[in-house]
Amino acid sequence: MDVNFEYYKIFYYVAKYNNFTRAARVLGNSQPNVTRAMNCLEQQLHCTLLVRTNRGVFLTTEGEKLYTCSSGHGTAFYGRGGTGRMCGTVPWEYCNRSQ
Repeated sequence: MDVNFEYYKIFYYVAKYNNFTRAARVLGNSQPNVTRAMNCLEQQLHCTLLVRTNRGVFLTTEGEKLYTCSSGHGTAFYGRGGTGRMCGTVPWEYCNRSQ
């Protein structure tokens, strides 16, 4: 599976701010590009990470697991290669946590 690790970075900021527009501003990107990246990440992982509402973005159970893993290790997903099934469960081989 080809994974774009930039998607994880974008996911981290969307989850941190619960907002696509704010994440886009921090990343120096546009809101449509951030939304597109999150849609692509969810498609690659075959799961829903974010619930979109008119009041913001909220994490699903899988999204919370992924955010906990990525925020606890800073660059857990950036710059490390590897393969593995990535949703339903978080890619634990990248963050070395067990559940």
